[in-house]
Amino acid sequence: MTYRSICHGALEYGALIWAPVVSNTNWKHFQVIQNEALRIATGCHRMASIDHIHKETKVLPFRTRCDLLTKPYTLRCHLLGHPRNKDLNGPLRSRLMINDLDIQLQLQFQVF
Repeated sequence: MTYRSICHGALEYGALIWAPVVSNTNWKHFQVIQNEALRIATGCHRMASIDHIHKETKVLPFRTRCDLLTKPYTLRCHLLGHPRNKDLNGPLRSRLMINDLDIQLQLQFQVF
């Protein structure tokens, strides 16, 4: 219960936005955090298999859970009446590319 109330929400916060673009390396980092939290919550040893921990706690692996959250949202975004549809099907916006190191440093240290 502690994991689900504290860690689960903190790890998944904003998953609808960031989950589709996370690299495999970062997925592994998230999974390690989840595994350690579940081991602490259950009192399992480090030698316990990850599958055993997930079955005992009835918690899905992190990437699977995020996929279950994001895929229905992404599919709804493709509907014509959805507000985010224009972002999916609209023209690509050009990115601001700064090549000059001086300009990058000025922007980085600029106080707002």
